Amino acid sequence: MKKIINQKRVSVVVLFLMFFALSNQLLAQKTVPAEFNVHAAGAFSTYLQPAFEGSSVGYNGDFGLGFTGFFSRNVGINIGLGLGFFNIKSTVTGLETNIKHGLDDKVNNLKYDLYTTLSNYTEVHKPLFLNIPIMLVFQTQKDQQWSWKQSQRPSFYLICGAKALLLFNNKYEVSVDTITNKAYYPALNNWATTQEFAGLGSFNNEGAGYKSSGKMEFGIIVAAAIELGVKWRTEGSVAIYTGAFFDFGFPIKDNRTPYEEYISEEKLKNATLMKFADTYLMTAGIRVRIAFSKRQTSRY
Repeated sequence: MKKIINQKRVSVVVLFLMFFALSNQLLAQKTVPAEFNVHAAGAFSTYLQPAFEGSSVGYNGDFGLGFTGFFSRNVGINIGLGLGFFNIKSTVTGLETNIKHGLDDKVNNLKYDLYTTLSNYTEVHKPLFLNIPIMLVFQTQKDQQWSWKQSQRPSFYLICGAKALLLFNNKYEVSVDTITNKAYYPALNNWATTQEFAGLGSFNNEGAGYKSSGKMEFGIIVAAAIELGVKWRTEGSVAIYTGAFFDFGFPIKDNRTPYEEYISEEKLKNATLMKFADTYLMTAGIRVRIAFSKRQTSRY
């Protein structure tokens, strides 16, 4: 466990070192003045879980600071640091697995396999995260400025690259309507489903269902990201970016529990899909940036 924690700390330190190294390199560029910006974003979010039938829907938001350095009038690189949150609700209609093979039925002196199904499994994931983007910036060149009194054309921009989402305060809430246990006897080619004295049948905790909550350990999502929008130049050294973005986060590999050990009444207090499922994050929304440069930006 200490080794894993140390590896995560090293990953965070490396990301911040990269951030400051790129900042210093881009500050040295003299061709086009650099921009410092503040941003805010809101989006719809979902977890794509190919192994299960159900739905996942939610929202997220973040705000932060950024820096854009330009290699030319049309190309630059954007780096930044933001703080955000997710609130995503996932529902799985029937979550079933073979959790135990070859158990002994001492009464009948037979072997059986135990299956468990969670009916109407619902999970709400509520992490906070640090957002660290490293993105290439492409923008069209416009000689004129845009002002509130004129109808001149703004420029367009495309931003693409990668983001590291560092999850912390990683809260989740789980509820399950019913847990059903059933046994299969290979020698008899027969199912046993109603013997409550043997732990078989449907159980719903006296009608209240099963509920649990907790926190996962610190985790990292690496996302491919793209943003497209309009850059509105003002008469001074301020520019306003308005754009739509899409992020695709790759499976979280932290805190995995083997699938066959996951679904059981005993394990329910530690339950969350995020701990054992290949989970892809998809986010689409809008972002607004207000950028400040050191001098007049009329020719880029």
